[in-house]
Amino acid sequence: WRIDGRGEPGAQLALAGDAGAPPRTRDQGRPGDKYEVTLMIAGKYRAVSWRKVFTAAPSGGLEPSLVGRYYVAGSWSDWSFQELAESAPGSGLYSANVRVKFGRNHFVIVRNRDWDQVFYPASQSGEALEEGSADGDQVAGPDEAAAGTTWLLSGGEGRDFLVEFQRSFEGGSDLRRVAWRATYGR
Repeated sequence: WRIDGRGEPGAQLALAGDAGAPPRTRDQGRPGDKYEVTLMIAGKYRAVSWRKVFTAAPSGGLEPSLVGRYYVAGSWSDWSFQELAESAPGSGLYSANVRVKFGRNHFVIVRNRDWDQVFYPASQSGEALEEGSADGDQVAGPDEAAAGTTWLLSGGEGRDFLVEFQRSFEGGSDLRRVAWRATYGR
């Protein structure tokens, strides 16, 4: 079973109030909220109920167990995972140096080695860059909907890049940023 707390993309627009924000419901949660989920079985009948048992603070960071580990997966490594190291505990800034094999190299950021938790570009420009960044609404996920939507690195065989991912939770918002730049080679 998977419980997905995100709203329907179209529904949020349709239900938006005068202020432009979707109305809050009793089931709406924030990153870090905890729920008790109960499955009740009576013969052939099944019912699921849930209740919130912990409400996360509206601003600030999350406890480390909720943040997870982040990996870069790219075409240069046959989509295997390379862990992004956190620059300082609790900073939310993760990075890794990668050596590319091709002229055009595709990549995504993956949480906890789980292909259902992928961060990817919100729109595909198709432009390969030696240096670039995406933040805010330009970074989609974490979910399984990447479906070939990737960031692109431009560089020849043996070129090194620094890939950075930053994630923080402030004011009830999940803030994300991905950046990359060439560090060595031509």
